Amino acid sequence: GGDSALDWSLMLEKVAKKDNSFIFAKNNLALAYFCVGKLKQAIEISMEVLEEEPYNVHANCNIALFFYENGDSEACEEALKTILTLNPEDPEDLHKIAVTLCELKEHDKANIFMRRLLQYKPYDIKVLHYYAVSCFNLGRYKEALLYWDKIAKIDPRNSISTFYRRMANNCIKNGVEHDKELPYHFQVPYDE
Repeated sequence: GGDSALDWSLMLEKVAKKDNSFIFAKNNLALAYFCVGKLKQAIEISMEVLEEEPYNVHANCNIALFFYENGDSEACEEALKTILTLNPEDPEDLHKIAVTLCELKEHDKANIFMRRLLQYKPYDIKVLHYYAVSCFNLGRYKEALLYWDKIAKIDPRNSISTFYRRMANNCIKNGVEHDKELPYHFQVPYDE
C-alpha cells in the first residue's frame, strides 16, 4: 500500500543523501516518489541523475514516464529520443526500456525491444505476454497468437493467455480489427 511505498522512499532518501553518487538509490527514490504521487520530486531526482549520467537507462526511462504522466508530451518526446539512442547489452536495461516503451504506448518501438529481450529470456511468461500484446496492438494477431500459444505450452493452466488467445482468434477468424488497444498488464482486463 501507500505506507510501505512512503517508508521505502524515506529509507532511499537517507541512502541517497549519505552517498550522493549512489545512482541506483536515486533512481529507486525517484520511482518511490512517483508511486506516492510526488511527481515534481521524482522529476527533480531523475534530472540530478541525468546531470551525472546523461545516458543512464533507468533515469532516462523514469523521466520519460514521469513527463508522460505529467502530460508534458514535448519533454516526453525528447526523453524518448534519448532512450532510443541507448543500445544496452544488459538484459535488465533492455527490459527497463521495453517496459517503458509499453507504458508510453509506443507499440512499434516496444515490439522491437521486446523481441531483443526474448533472445535473453525466451521462456519468461511476462516478456512473451508483453511481446504478444505489442503484436496485437499493431494488428499482427497471428503473431500475437503464436506467443500466447507459447505461454500456454509453458503454463497450460494460465487463464491470462487463454483469455487473450480467444480474443486474437476472434480477430483472425472474423477478419476484424480489435476496437481498442490492449493494456500490457499481465492480467485479464478488469471489465472482463
